[in-house]
Amino acid sequence: MYPMSERRFPDPHEIATPPGCEGWEEWIPEYLRFRHEHNPDEDNRFYFQDSLHWPEPMKPLDMWFIEVITWTYNLPHTRFIRFPMVKGTQWRILNGYVYLGALPVLDPKEQEERLKYFRDRAQFYFDHWDELYEKWELKIKAVIDEVESLKLDVELPEVTPFDKDKILKGEAGLWPSPAWRLVEDFHKLKLSLLKAWEIHFEMLNVGYAAYGAFMDFASKLFPGIEKATLTRMLAGVRFYFAETQGQLRRLAELAVKLGLSEVFEEAKSLDEALRKLEPSDAGKEWIKDFEETRRQWFNMWAGSGTYFCGKGWREDPTPILETIKGYIKRVKEGVSEKPVEEVIQERDRLVEEYVKLIRAEEDQRMFLQLLELARRVVRYVENHKWWVENWYGQLFRIKMLELGETFTRYGILDEPEDIAFLTIYEVEQALMDLAATWALEEKPRSSETKSWSNIVRRRKEVWRKLTGYRPPPGLGPVPPITDPFLEQLWGITKERIESWLEVKPEVGVVKELKGFAGAPGVVEGVAKVIKSPDELHLVEHGDILVAPLTDPSWTSVFPKVRGIVTNVGGIMSHAAIVGREYGIPVVVGTGTATDVIKTGQRIRVDGTKGVVSILE
Repeated sequence: MYPMSERRFPDPHEIATPPGCEGWEEWIPEYLRFRHEHNPDEDNRFYFQDSLHWPEPMKPLDMWFIEVITWTYNLPHTRFIRFPMVKGTQWRILNGYVYLGALPVLDPKEQEERLKYFRDRAQFYFDHWDELYEKWELKIKAVIDEVESLKLDVELPEVTPFDKDKILKGEAGLWPSPAWRLVEDFHKLKLSLLKAWEIHFEMLNVGYAAYGAFMDFASKLFPGIEKATLTRMLAGVRFYFAETQGQLRRLAELAVKLGLSEVFEEAKSLDEALRKLEPSDAGKEWIKDFEETRRQWFNMWAGSGTYFCGKGWREDPTPILETIKGYIKRVKEGVSEKPVEEVIQERDRLVEEYVKLIRAEEDQRMFLQLLELARRVVRYVENHKWWVENWYGQLFRIKMLELGETFTRYGILDEPEDIAFLTIYEVEQALMDLAATWALEEKPRSSETKSWSNIVRRRKEVWRKLTGYRPPPGLGPVPPITDPFLEQLWGITKERIESWLEVKPEVGVVKELKGFAGAPGVVEGVAKVIKSPDELHLVEHGDILVAPLTDPSWTSVFPKVRGIVTNVGGIMSHAAIVGREYGIPVVVGTGTATDVIKTGQRIRVDGTKGVVSILE
């Protein structure tokens, strides 16, 4: 337990349930709720509300994500790599919102014991990083392929197949029945989340450690150096998200070349554009290229990938069309993208300048060695989101909705999306109801009693009211920060925590916001405040994007904006990494940007110093 602070946030027990939200606890597992009685372990621990990954209250099905991530995030810290300074993070849910509390290791003897494991195991990963990363991609792709093959939108037959030849050969019989296959595929889907997220965290946290080692060593070599300067030294690494953007640009260029741009400019939907392209040879050529590209590169999900929310590009391809339209406009205007080679040249010149300032040969060697390792790991640190949070995450949602279609067909639920308001364990109960009553040639019991439909209706109302509740940013005492991941990913520092305790001035009084220097540069322009992916169509070329956070599914707007400002995040958050690759200034972790800044205001974003100024 860390030392107590005189200043503190409210105790979890002091936080009342918002009116009309009674009963939210029923879909939260007991071990993820704060204890009803006071407990020293919880009372003396600091928790922060993780709006970076979970900005909304949790729906019942979301809790399976939380249960899985609670397990898989902590494994590298405790059982696999054994980080010396921190054991991991404790997850808690309060009024539907996710809170995280770090578990520091304060005993020097325990730190030393853990360090022995860490040095050996982390170094093994660093020494074999590229080889292990290649195998990592094969592992997660295998999970994706398995989930893709699952069949959960089914209609159980009146009479099962009866293939006499296969029965004689022992290849068929009563088993496997259609109901058994449905139940098996559900369990495969359920467990795939555990598999995907254990793979997700295998290299992530140790990758952050390598990145942090470079930042710490360089900061000691060059006292006072801006973190934005150090992050520029990592620029030019090609990410899959950038490749997705590049493929959209290439398809736009092909449309212009084939004389098809007018079809896209006039289309109200991607399906409409494809229908109009189909009759012509040029259109068929474009469609063939598009379909081949789509399967590999357009698996974006309009959510953080950590809960059941938002439609991905497979459900709603509007971002694909809008991005292609935007690129067609840029191609016609002769606007070119900044070549990655130019970014690399600027990066290398910067590194060369600073290396010349290092006098000791050993320090030069260590600096370049840590820089090279940081560049290798940062590619994985961003690409894992493309694989797990997006491609796999979108697929998990689609397959659960397929099961929701089955439940709707049999009267268990009113509509497929209602499955989000059942816990994973309740989904299994409903599935067993369907299988058992099908075997009896009866309707599911819950289709007659409407038991699940009534539960869903009540929970929807509770959840809707929770979305209007503003959770406190922190709970418990103000701690020392010993977990480097808290700053790198979430932007949690002692100064940030202290700012949460200050009385916030009214909107209109604030003229300057301070955050983290996510990506260097200074830009002035008009702010466009976007609070959800549903509003992304409002972003216009030249806007400065102001948002709670960004995630990879927002890729359609990045070529349009001149700068980015976010409420949450650290220098390794998505917005910061994207800004460095696109060469646009970014300030992350301001805390209140979307509350203080209004659409249409002129603002200045200083991504080098981490300051946002409201000019009018």
